[in-house]
Amino acid sequence: MRVDGGGAFAWEGEEGGLRKKRELRQQSKARALGPEAVKIVEAVTKRTVAKLLHEPTVRVKEAAGSPGGERLAEALRNLFDL
Repeated sequence: MRVDGGGAFAWEGEEGGLRKKRELRQQSKARALGPEAVKIVEAVTKRTVAKLLHEPTVRVKEAAGSPGGERLAEALRNLFDL
């Protein structure tokens, strides 16, 4: 998944038309909220994602170079198609 400069999300590998429709739909919703609400939603979303990813990221870094780390890395590659 990627996020463009406007905050629109798109899964990598999606067909261009589907991606564009999804981005336009998100942009339309954002305009309906207004600029201040969009800033709040973006800030809350960013903090939530950071909080969710913090502990797993720390654990993967701590396990790096060990057999457990290799298993974690393989699991992440499989789960998130990395």
